[in-house]
Amino acid sequence: MVVAIVILLLVVAVVAAVLVRVWRKLHRLSFQAMTDPLTGAGNRRGLDVALQGETRRTLALVMIDFDHFKALNDKYGHAAGDAALVRVTRALSECLSGVFGDRVRLYRVGGDEFVVTIEGADALHAAAAMENARNHVAISLEPHERMLTFSAGIAASPEHAPAPESLSSYADRALYHAKSSGRNRIVSYAPHLLDDVLVASGRDVLRILADALAAAVDAKDAYTHAHSRNVSDLSLYLARVMGFDDDFVEEIALGALLHDIGKIGVSDHVLKKPGRLNQEEWIEIQSHTEIGYQILSGIEGADRVREMVLYHHERPDGTGYPHGLRADEIPIAARIIAVADAFDSMTADRVYQTHRTPEEALEEIVRLSGRQFDSDVVEALCQLMVYDGRTSVPEPIELPNRSMDDQGGEQDHAAAA
Repeated sequence: MVVAIVILLLVVAVVAAVLVRVWRKLHRLSFQAMTDPLTGAGNRRGLDVALQGETRRTLALVMIDFDHFKALNDKYGHAAGDAALVRVTRALSECLSGVFGDRVRLYRVGGDEFVVTIEGADALHAAAAMENARNHVAISLEPHERMLTFSAGIAASPEHAPAPESLSSYADRALYHAKSSGRNRIVSYAPHLLDDVLVASGRDVLRILADALAAAVDAKDAYTHAHSRNVSDLSLYLARVMGFDDDFVEEIALGALLHDIGKIGVSDHVLKKPGRLNQEEWIEIQSHTEIGYQILSGIEGADRVREMVLYHHERPDGTGYPHGLRADEIPIAARIIAVADAFDSMTADRVYQTHRTPEEALEEIVRLSGRQFDSDVVEALCQLMVYDGRTSVPEPIELPNRSMDDQGGEQDHAAAA
């Protein structure tokens, strides 16, 4: 009898141990199925499960979209993008948990899209916490990630919707408003935002037009493919490093995207000519700044963008075109675009030149700092290049009073374009 009891207890113990192991494995698999493997945050499935069940609880839901994440990925690669996502996830979690404890949950629901849920919080408290989190994330970024900000839309239950399951659509409308009104801001849902979703701003229209026009310009010459987009991305990075507000940064990126739009009016013979330009050809290609200015003249809200297009070949020493402006007479946005334009032109293969390495291009730009290029913008470029492993940058070299293209009757394509 005793032996039978012992055997029964052993069998029960073995079965219990097996069941515990099975339960742990199932629990682990369930956790993995609802967890983003990169960041450790929940995933969309986890969010769906969390929003099911009790429909009367107080809950704030925040939809987050990181601004300029694609630009970071394109510039530095997906590994750098993944590292940035891990960093911002940690910063968000630390900041929000410090306020709400275990009542806050973070979910990654897309590439650079996150959702935060906060039990027992209304929209006002959630917005205050997210403003603090926005600053905390900015502090946590590495130098090359400084273009990253985030926009967020907030909705709360029962404040805006009777049930948590309905919050996503309301928060999404608020997020759209945050993105379309300048980015890098927190917006709580309000009924009027529904109407705003249906109305595109003048800048939205200009941005759509800019993408189409820039593609048309780049398509004229296979050797300059994607040049406009590259210059726009680099101009955005430079402007952000220099500390300009997001509205102005966006406007600079837009102006940079359109900087060569006037080349639509320049003959293919001149654009694709191998070697140097003669005086007549030089005059024709110089005209692209004024042609671009005129093309944009009828677009509402594009005044500062037009100035960027017109003046991006002016130089601090007064040797640029079309008006020979000097130093601070040149709009700072045009000075930023000039550096980005030169850097991309130098590092790209062209029919009229062999590309330089990024180090060589940086050295040339630094060499001409204060004369052809604005020194503050050059300093910002150096800061960006340091991230790429170039821990030292060349000192500016004193040059004789001679510009890059001061070479008699024939002119260098790179200096003109």
